[in-house]
Amino acid sequence: MTKEDLRLTHFLTEKEVCDYFGLKKKALGILRREKDLPYVRISATQRVYFENDLIDWLLERRFKGGLEMGAYTLRKRHKGQRN
Repeated sequence: MTKEDLRLTHFLTEKEVCDYFGLKKKALGILRREKDLPYVRISATQRVYFENDLIDWLLERRFKGGLEMGAYTLRKRHKGQRN
């Protein structure tokens, strides 16, 4: 992502992400900590999420034709886990 791709209108607040995906704040925290959901920490209690980062993160984890796609699958296979 380049600086030209980023605009202040292309980010979501934590509440907006929760509302959009139907998540509770605790579930969003789990995604950040355990699933590497990208975010920007504005202060000790405020975070924002760039739309492009969320899209990229989702694409890495999508399923297609019953098979996992993206980096998540590669990490699982590398750790010796079965499909």
